[in-house]
Amino acid sequence: MLLIITCKEDTTVTWFEETYLKRSGVPWRRFDTDLFPHTVGMSITGSEGHLSNLPSGDVSSKDIHAVWYRRPMTRTTDFSMLSTSGTYVENEIDAAMRSFNSCLDHAFWVDKPLRNIASSEKIRQLREARNAGFRVPDTIVTSVPDIVQELARRHDGRVIAKPLRRGGVVVDKKELGFFSSLLDLQMIRDHAASIQRCPLIFQEPIPKAFELRATVVGNRCFAVRLDSQDVPSAMVDWRKSSYKVRHSIFDLPGDVAEKCIRMTSESGLHFSAFDLIVTPEDEYVFLEHNPNGQFAWLEELTGIPIGGALLELFEQAVK
Repeated sequence: MLLIITCKEDTTVTWFEETYLKRSGVPWRRFDTDLFPHTVGMSITGSEGHLSNLPSGDVSSKDIHAVWYRRPMTRTTDFSMLSTSGTYVENEIDAAMRSFNSCLDHAFWVDKPLRNIASSEKIRQLREARNAGFRVPDTIVTSVPDIVQELARRHDGRVIAKPLRRGGVVVDKKELGFFSSLLDLQMIRDHAASIQRCPLIFQEPIPKAFELRATVVGNRCFAVRLDSQDVPSAMVDWRKSSYKVRHSIFDLPGDVAEKCIRMTSESGLHFSAFDLIVTPEDEYVFLEHNPNGQFAWLEELTGIPIGGALLELFEQAVK
């Protein structure tokens, strides 16, 4: 059986269930972790864990042969709690989840939580990409405006700013995306106080002919071309206007695909989504990769069979 560990708002999993799982012979259970413990029940006895009140049915860890660790989310049982009590409950929920996960050591994971965390560290990724043979942008992590200005002066007075980890902030209970931003020297001076408050990644701006989303599933790599430079609002960060950008299946050169597959494998992963730039000189530049990257929209727009490859991994694991 396949266990999907995610949250109730994960539309990618819902799409995968409707598009693939319901038409396959793979039995599965979906565990939306934000429903635990107020709706979903969990118990652990010895080395066996049990989940009850799942919408798709109860399940024991001994019956699980594959795990898709997609997008888990913790939620406290009572939002009227004092902040200290709420923090305590969240920590206990996380500890229970880790204990339950340890009952699944026998299963095939896409992918194990600790490997996801380690491989998501962006500066480590840049080192690994360089070792794999990719060109990577000139990069600094800092909260010192003078250092940011020095980087900008090396690159025609401009830098790209982006977050180290989280791609959004919550304002008035709404999550606002933090997109990559292009700064010039005057903007760096104007926002020096803000830069000092929080370290960010600052990188040289790489000239783009187009961009690529390359998704590794096992030993296969699926690439989609994103013509971001045809859309003014998407030129710096294509995510700002992703559905305005033309998407097309791209035949990735074998050596580039092999680098992506090797980086994924050496990180102990079976899945990751790579963001690459192709320069006007046809050079492939690594930006980052995401072990929990989205992919459903790529298949919806182009028909590229990423979900089918993922299903094959699960089918092999549950035989």
